Formats: sequence, C-alpha cells, structure tokens
Amino acid sequence: LFFSCRVVFEFQSSTFLIVYERAQYVKEFLGHIFISWVSTIKSMSFSPEECIRLAPASICGSGDCNQSTCICSGSFTQSSELSLYLTELPSDDQNSGLVCDTVDNLITVLYVLALLSCIYAAYQHQIRVKTRKHCRRLLPVQSAYFCGFLLSLVRLIDSKRYLAQDAFFTALFALCWFFAHTSSLVFYNKFIVYQSKSSVVARLGLKSRIRIDLLISMQAIVQAVDAVFLVLVVASGFTDSVTVDRTLIKMAFGLYTLRNLYSMWSPIYYIGILIADFESLFQVIKEGDSTSGLKTHLQQDQIPALKLLRKITFIYPGIHVGFYSLPLFWNYWLNLWKYFIPIQIVLACLMNVEVLKAMEKGRGKGSTSEGDLVPDSQRSSIVASVQAYRSSHVASNMKV
Repeated sequence: LFFSCRVVFEFQSSTFLIVYERAQYVKEFLGHIFISWVSTIKSMSFSPEECIRLAPASICGSGDCNQSTCICSGSFTQSSELSLYLTELPSDDQNSGLVCDTVDNLITVLYVLALLSCIYAAYQHQIRVKTRKHCRRLLPVQSAYFCGFLLSLVRLIDSKRYLAQDAFFTALFALCWFFAHTSSLVFYNKFIVYQSKSSVVARLGLKSRIRIDLLISMQAIVQAVDAVFLVLVVASGFTDSVTVDRTLIKMAFGLYTLRNLYSMWSPIYYIGILIADFESLFQVIKEGDSTSGLKTHLQQDQIPALKLLRKITFIYPGIHVGFYSLPLFWNYWLNLWKYFIPIQIVLACLMNVEVLKAMEKGRGKGSTSEGDLVPDSQRSSIVASVQAYRSSHVASNMKV
C-alpha cells in the first residue's frame, strides 16, 4: 500500500511539474504579447520627444525621423486630415507630430474621378426621367450627387479643406451620404414592395412571404441612424478639440457600421425571398406548354437581374463595414481615410448606376403583361403546384 501511494504521489508530482512548466511558458508568451501590444499603443500616440509610428507602417511612414521630426521622402507629404490619434493638431509650420503618408497628386486624381463619377451617375438617372413626379422622386439622390460634385470641386480648389476641420467641407460630406443612403434605402424598399405586390407571382394570386411591416419598421430605424450620423459628422466640423472630434467621428462610424451590417442582411432576406418566389414558379412550368414564354422571361431576365442586385447590394455595404469599423480601433486605417473619401464617392456612384440597371431589368419592361403569359385555364393548377413546391423547398431557396 505504501509503495502504491508513493508511485501515485510521484506520478502526480511529475504531472504537476509538467503543467507548471507549461503554465510558465504560456505566462511568458502572453507577457511578450502584452509588452508588444503596449509598445504598439504607445507608438500610436503623439509625443513631442519622439517620432510617431502607426502600425503596421514604420516610424514616420515614408520618411525618416530626425530629432523627433519626420522628414518625408520622395513625393510623400504630411497631412493633418483625420489625424485624430493626436492630442492636438500641430500648426501649419510644425508638422512633427504627423507621419509621411500623403501623396497630394494621388488625392487630386481621386477627387477628379469622384467629380466625374457624380456627373456620370446624375446623367444616368436623369435620362430615365419620364414625368415630373419621377423627377421629384429623384431629387434626394440627385442632391447627393450635387453634394458629392461640390465637395470634390471644393477640395480640388483648396487642398486644405479637411474633414472634421473645415465646416463647409464636412457639412457637404455629411449631406452627401445622408441624401445618398436615405434615397437608396427608400428606392430599394419601394422596389421590394413593388415586386412583392405587382410582379407576375403576385398577379397569379400567390402571396409573397416578405414581411412588409418589418421592412417599413426597419426603414424608419435606419433613417433615424442616418439623421444621427448627419448631426455627429456636421458637429465635428465646428469644433477645434481633437478629443471631441475623435469622439464624434467614432460614434458616427460605429453607427454606420451597424447600419451597413443591416444592409448586408437585407438583400439576403428580402431579395432572397423574391428569388425563391420566382424560382418556385419557374420550377413548375414545363417546357413546350403555353406558359413557356413566362419561363423564358423568368430565366433570362428577372431571376438573373435579382441575383445580380442581391450580389451588388450585399458586397457594397460589406465594403463599407470595413471602411467604417476598422477606424474605431486602428489609427492607421483612420489616417488613410483621406483617400477613402473620394474612393467611396466613386464606388457609390458606380454602384447606384448598376443597381438602377438591375432594378430596371428586374422590374421588366413588359411587366404589365407578364400575367397574360399564363392562360386563365392554367392559373389554378400552377398556383397549386407552386404552393406544393414551396412547402418542400423553403430552406434551400434562401441560399445567397
């Protein structure tokens, strides 16, 4: 018994020593990570005694440190735009607290592209105007293009107009995105409601599974978020405190991260149901019968257009999630926002034109006569077949 107890004790002691040694190793490893993290955080804050470093870039970015002053090399310069990691912004003649990461010529080219993109997108919308009522409906999105055009023009005229510093430039930026996002939200929701109530599926007597009440409720919430974003960003242009600007901008960016996460979910749910509705009809139509014209229309026009629309409206807010979420904890990304402002305008204009074309094709030029593609004698049998198909394919048809 004594020998057995001794063996057990020695085994437990050796096991304890192994566990203790591994715990010490983990402790040292985590300690190194913590020290590295603290040094990185310190390197992100401005100190007049040393040059700044924004990880993962090197000290001073594309420049050299000379007695706590960054000397830029090549075509790189310094800019205080959205340098909200500083405790205070340096004066024009003393940029020692700024990294060398700005290429003025590149920013100029990007704003020229943004200006031309606004003109192109406004033209693509305007040529589709047929009535005065339609023109009034386009007023918000055309206002967004006008603000984007004016914002780009102001920046090209005066390169020192910075976001969160210049009140006029900041207000134009906030208004541009407020008009763009609210108008696109309303148009997108109206398209979904139209398709759920007026499409060939609805005219056959089939009820869509889309929750219109949920769509309208979420529209009100998202519009409130857009209004708060407008107030926060405009307010940052009227304050001189870097701390206040940092708080306002990061609050606005945090709200827009949540907004774009909803915008990513929205096409998966709403357009996914629309596609499922059309595919349920498409699957029960047989080749060669009197409804083959409707099947061709669904296969070649409406279903591909809706899938393209779903892809675009999922990818675009996904890109914006990266734009708005990373600056919340990564100063390097926030400092790059001087480039992202015109890039976002270009992407938004191109995306709006593509969505406009997809909606136009998805609605169908002959949508008023789609129901006539189905003879009255076959409507009841098609509806019954679709309902049976839906009951067995609800989950599989909702894939992205």
